[in-house]
Amino acid sequence: MADAADPACILETRKTAPGLRLVDKWAVETRTPAEVHEVLEYASQTKTSLTRIMLDNMVIPLSNVDVEVSMLKEAVELIDGRFETEASGNVTLETVHTIGQNGVSCISR
Repeated sequence: MADAADPACILETRKTAPGLRLVDKWAVETRTPAEVHEVLEYASQTKTSLTRIMLDNMVIPLSNVDVEVSMLKEAVELIDGRFETEASGNVTLETVHTIGQNGVSCISR
């Protein structure tokens, strides 16, 4: 999978604390380009230690084992290299290459 993801790297799956899954996910999660914009706005107005933005489930599976990545692509373009990016959701051996070719820094399952 790591070779197929190139030039993106593969990260270990994130585990959440028992009973705190929702809080853990909200601490790192963006699900739409609008949420990415909110994070970028916050980061531009606040001193922050933010280094990476998770792009969660912005890859939509299609019926033919391919994926729709336009939302992911839009989010990466909005971030424009200011932060690392991490694509998560709908990552399989068949989809990881397509995801990795869209400018994300890292991919996690």
